Amino acid sequence: MISYIVIFSMMIISLYVVSTSKSNFKKIIALTILQNAIWLFFIAMAYIKSADIANPLPHVLMLTAIVVGVSTLAVAVALMIRIKNGR
Repeated sequence: MISYIVIFSMMIISLYVVSTSKSNFKKIIALTILQNAIWLFFIAMAYIKSADIANPLPHVLMLTAIVVGVSTLAVAVALMIRIKNGR
């Protein structure tokens, strides 16, 4: 239960930063935190308490999401650096 509270607080804080910040770098970091919160939410939902097991499918899907998320973050930072340098 406490994990869901932490996850949703991460989501709310990151959405607040995205909506109020003027800095693009802060927005990228906040979106990355939001993405991590969503990953944690799916992994937390995979655990079945009554059977004391974890469903492997959300873990596999989150591994794919991690790869896509890191690639997207790298492209966003590269574009931001390029825009800042004026090239």
